[in-house]
Amino acid sequence: MVGLLGSMITDHQVLKCFVRFIMFKGCAIKTNVEQFWREHFILEEDMLEICCTCLTPEIVLKTSGHVAKFEDLMVKDVKKGTHYRIDKLIEGVIEKKLKKKGLSE
Repeated sequence: MVGLLGSMITDHQVLKCFVRFIMFKGCAIKTNVEQFWREHFILEEDMLEICCTCLTPEIVLKTSGHVAKFEDLMVKDVKKGTHYRIDKLIEGVIEKKLKKKGLSE
């Protein structure tokens, strides 16, 4: 492919330009959504916006008791009265389906 200045442009260069374009558009879309959110909730609903990190330091989780007293989500079989951890229940269902298809270990 020949570029505007007559030099050869590789597929890799075209791909890099395309990815940069998509990333830029993605950032622009995110910015537009954030701006819309601000206009509605902050200006119209009189709410306050705060800026904070998305990650919580481990010391905060320990101090708040989340590390020592963490509980897994549970479900109850209403007929039998048995309680199950959701993650183990899902694992069991997936294993059964894999065995049925002959894909289990």
